[in-house]
Amino acid sequence: DLLIRNGVGKWVLREAVADQLPDSVLNHPKHGFSIPLFRYINDEFRDSCHELLGDRSGVAQLFEQDALDDVVAEGLTRRTDSSSMSVYRATHRVWALHQLALWSKTFRVSI
Repeated sequence: DLLIRNGVGKWVLREAVADQLPDSVLNHPKHGFSIPLFRYINDEFRDSCHELLGDRSGVAQLFEQDALDDVVAEGLTRRTDSSSMSVYRATHRVWALHQLALWSKTFRVSI
């Protein structure tokens, strides 16, 4: 009952700082945020993508290789938004595929 009280989450934390924060901060609704993944793409990540998403990978069996190669290339190189693809979307698509492939490899899950 300290976490949620009367439908208000983080109740005990809000009570602890209520006299230190303005109401606009204290009761601001939750909202998401995006990570600028393109800023963190480096040679190690590129190499890992090519290894985990290349034509010999398990994930490659789920997709047409040309389409997968396009997603990887777009995600690793896009630095500006266009009418067809945002940087956020391009980088997060390759990130999601990379994580799926890494998970599969780590836990020896055959795809």
